[in-house]
Amino acid sequence: MEQIIIIGHLLRAIKCLLRLLHIIQKEKKEAEQEAAIWFSKYKSALTHQIDKETNAEKKQALEERLSQLEAGEMAYYKAILERTLERVGLPTYGEMVTKGINEERPQLEPDSKANLIEAMENIKQLTETTTEREYMISANVNYALGQYEKALSDLNNAIAIKPDYQEAFNNRGIILDILGHYEEALADYNKSLEIKGKDPATLVNRGTTKFNVNNYDKALEDFNKALEIRPGDPTAHYNRGLTYFRLNRYEEALKDFNETVKLKPNNIYALNHRGATYLQLQRYEEALADFNKVLEIKNDFAGTLINRCAAYGSLGRYEDALKDIDRFVQLDSNNPLALYNRGNVYLRLERFDEALDDFNKAIKLKGDFTEAIGNRALVYEMLGRYEEALKDCNLVETLNPHDAKNYNNRARIYNMLGNHDKAIEDYNKSIELKPIDPSTLYNLARVFSIKGIVDSAIFYLDKAISLDTQYKKQAAEDSDFDNIRNDPRFKKLIEG
Repeated sequence: MEQIIIIGHLLRAIKCLLRLLHIIQKEKKEAEQEAAIWFSKYKSALTHQIDKETNAEKKQALEERLSQLEAGEMAYYKAILERTLERVGLPTYGEMVTKGINEERPQLEPDSKANLIEAMENIKQLTETTTEREYMISANVNYALGQYEKALSDLNNAIAIKPDYQEAFNNRGIILDILGHYEEALADYNKSLEIKGKDPATLVNRGTTKFNVNNYDKALEDFNKALEIRPGDPTAHYNRGLTYFRLNRYEEALKDFNETVKLKPNNIYALNHRGATYLQLQRYEEALADFNKVLEIKNDFAGTLINRCAAYGSLGRYEDALKDIDRFVQLDSNNPLALYNRGNVYLRLERFDEALDDFNKAIKLKGDFTEAIGNRALVYEMLGRYEEALKDCNLVETLNPHDAKNYNNRARIYNMLGNHDKAIEDYNKSIELKPIDPSTLYNLARVFSIKGIVDSAIFYLDKAISLDTQYKKQAAEDSDFDNIRNDPRFKKLIEG
């Protein structure tokens, strides 16, 4: 008789499990609602039976069945959590790896958010004692919901229960980094590595925080170590590539972005940054191909619109550049960088009034935007408004006295106004900051020629031509060198 009772319980448990699995496999919200109703009804019926049952043996069997049902209910809600968190690349219990630098965190759909909240509430109701594991689950859910302070509280509780909880220290480091508490984040990552040793996930996370505090060399060390332990980690390659990019080590950056794209062909962030690296290497067609692919995947990706605009500009395709930057401004009309870039395109197209309007708007939004102020000076120069141009150059000097380009621009304006001594003074300041710029050396030679200071004119023209031979032809046709044209040294430079 006892065996028959046990077999009966097993059959009912199997039937319950099969029904549960059937419900879990359904993706629609209706199925989840059906499951919640079913659990509630079955538990209510069992509880009622238990209360009415007088036979101790039967009562115990019913209580065991209720316990099994609650375990199944707990498993069901955890399955919902696991499935929903998986959609945004998060674990239910374990350690997280931060997203690539500058990557947006995946956003949950409203239904998914509701599912997470409901499942977490049900788990809390079913849990008699909250363990470090449940706190970890709650922390990951709150992270997915963007509730970082709550996630931090959960992880604090998990660590209080289990002081050597390595995954919790790692995950708390991520939350602290998001909240801008970088030193505390680094301390948590150090503790995680102290507990576990060479953990690639923690190394990537710590490297990211070091990147965020501009400690690029130390960030590289962590990304290198992570890749030694776990070669082919796309996040480590991407983050290291971006670190190389910040250090102007473009060839090394390109290798890492290539590896990231190979591992994740449709990662728009890696494609965008690879394109930006191609731009720096003046490989404009390859840059354009990457930007086109990004915009095929996400046609309103603002960073790529700006980058493709730059690529088009470098290829002289200014009308195409204008279309991209117009789209960006439509997405964010108060973005000073977007207005500045559109102003640059208008400047190239010699649409000076529109360029001036955009530079004015950019400067109004960001008063210390020296690049926009400097380019507004160029527009004033093109419009013959030299005093206003000088005023802008003076403002740039106040904001950034180390801007070589600004001294070059102001020198050119002084030269146009006939103030050659001031022009020479500014060209010399530019050369002090950037000694091997051939255009500045050439322009300084022109001013010395105009003033009839022959030796200096020859000296600086020689230096300019040695750096860029195109200035031979330019000098041969430049009327500013008429005063020294018959000098044998000039002829030798031009004809040699």
